Amino acid sequence: MRNVKIGKNVYVDVGANMVDVNIIQAKTPVRTGALRDGFYINDGDICNDVDYVDVVENGTPHRRGVYMIERSLPEISRRVEKRVYDQLADKKLLPDITIKVRAF
Repeated sequence: MRNVKIGKNVYVDVGANMVDVNIIQAKTPVRTGALRDGFYINDGDICNDVDYVDVVENGTPHRRGVYMIERSLPEISRRVEKRVYDQLADKKLLPDITIKVRAF
């Protein structure tokens, strides 16, 4: 387990292979497709090198943010919790635990 960066100041405590960038991509607005297609995983971090990703995510004083990363967190959380639960169940290692994904 490790902190996986999925946006500016947003991390998920999971294995890097458990987070799908397609969840964020599905919520990303498309004009040219560059921003949507720019999400990738690098050494456990979900990244996007498109220079305007922060402007689209968080907005500006003149434009409202889309918050595609923030809006993706509940679905990412559900999927990660299910994957961890399924992996533990498959290995018969399922203790009485609660799995929670946190962002900060």
